[in-house]
Amino acid sequence: MPAITARPARLKLRARLIKLVLLAAVAALSLTAISTTVAQAKVKKLVHIDRCNSFWADKPVAQLRPEIAELSMNCLINRARAAEGIAPLKLETRYAASGGGIYRTPLWIAATQHAQYSVAGKWWDNDPNHPLGWQESHKQPGNPAPFDQQITQRIVAAGFCPGGNYNVSENTFSSSGMAQTYPPTPRGAVNWWLDDPPHRAVLLSRSFTQHRIGIVPGSAFPGTEYPPSGTFVQNLGTCR
Repeated sequence: MPAITARPARLKLRARLIKLVLLAAVAALSLTAISTTVAQAKVKKLVHIDRCNSFWADKPVAQLRPEIAELSMNCLINRARAAEGIAPLKLETRYAASGGGIYRTPLWIAATQHAQYSVAGKWWDNDPNHPLGWQESHKQPGNPAPFDQQITQRIVAAGFCPGGNYNVSENTFSSSGMAQTYPPTPRGAVNWWLDDPPHRAVLLSRSFTQHRIGIVPGSAFPGTEYPPSGTFVQNLGTCR
């Protein structure tokens, strides 16, 4: 008889032990999930990159990949816009009709090609005695159209906003020899645009929602070139 009554007791004890094991397993899984979530949050925090940091913003563009230099300038530009209470510009991601993927967008193609032609041709005017010399950086030799029309022609020809209502503009900058005030770096270009009234008005305009920046090593000005040097063309637009 004692053996018969002891068996249910052993079964109850075994069930209780199994329950405790299961509870411990659930607790361990919960702790693992929490640890994983915390670890993922730490990883996300670690992978955040401040492209406004001097490591990128103050490095000559000849020492940076163009896409990294562009990200740094995008950060600096949007920081300046935020300081004025203006919405940030988005990097255009629409595919160009000619292909090339998400990186080679119409605004990027127009900006980069103009920067490349400018470095190759070196026709920009930096003579302080020419008050409208800055307009030459937006033109191409042999094209008689006004500079603003040429900007529109280039951007539309690259495929921006086909069939829609658009508004476009452009900023340009070129520098050589690590000039102290405006060197050929992402920050040097953005600071010059911010300090020059016509370019500042474009950079901080609420009329534009997206942009891309073509960046090419080399100077767009005639005469002796002092490396490092860089030429920057920012094309901005809104498509409705």
